[in-house]
Amino acid sequence: MIKLFASDMDGTLLTNHVEVHKNNIQAIRKLQKQGKHFIVCTGRDYLQANFALEQAELHLPVIAMNGAQIFDKNHDIIWEVTIPHDTVYTLLDYFDSIDLDWQLVTSEGNFRKNYALFINKVIERKKAERNNLSPEQLKEEIKQLKILLEATDVTTAEEVLSIPDIKVFKIIVSHDDGPTFFKPVREHIDKAHPNLVVTSAFITDLEINHKDAQKGIAVAHYAKTLGLSMKEVFGIGDNFNDVSMIRDAGIGVAMGNAPDEVKAIADFVTDTNVNGGVAKAIWRVLEQEKQ
Repeated sequence: MIKLFASDMDGTLLTNHVEVHKNNIQAIRKLQKQGKHFIVCTGRDYLQANFALEQAELHLPVIAMNGAQIFDKNHDIIWEVTIPHDTVYTLLDYFDSIDLDWQLVTSEGNFRKNYALFINKVIERKKAERNNLSPEQLKEEIKQLKILLEATDVTTAEEVLSIPDIKVFKIIVSHDDGPTFFKPVREHIDKAHPNLVVTSAFITDLEINHKDAQKGIAVAHYAKTLGLSMKEVFGIGDNFNDVSMIRDAGIGVAMGNAPDEVKAIADFVTDTNVNGGVAKAIWRVLEQEKQ
């Protein structure tokens, strides 16, 4: 029997960047009434994740930054995995050498090289993609996007790593030509930094964590705190940073909007995020348990 349900956020629990599908909210509340556990497992940092949950009036534990941190429902940190500073320096030197801007997700907030250029590009892309919205609706979406992507603009690694006691949890790099440009980048990181793991939540991004900061590992750790095994866990997601969680869970589910490679490792595929696919997967599991 499944006792812990773990779900990704973007492209899974959320219909867009901030809205949890109403059916997903209902499903989560039903699980809670039945005494089952639900945890959000996201690439976002805690503040970004909690922003969306608060809009839905959901109070949940959170696995943040792909497994670099776990927060219990009281907002206390119960797990933490960081990237050593010497590794960060070496990796950012490499990114600078190939003219690739980077972002550090840290204990002191987000820091992004050339942030102003990045956010302006994201806003222009949003305007082009959402030209069907009214001016007021578009203004609100851009406002929310700025909140989610807020970062301090920096030019060097030293500006960040010189901050006393700062911890680095995740590194993000972005490029418009995603898969093509990132192929040699992935190969370099895999060869030069065996202590790191490279995943992605969007085709234009790479997310780099310590190898022990993966969703599957973090979910297993959280399950253990509840006295549960991974056989009692349901894991659902839509992208490559969800693979370890989907693969290791007793029941692993891929979203209908997931890439084929992610769908291939799942026990079953549910509907898309915009159609409340998480709720449909939960109902399916609960119905199966009645039989």
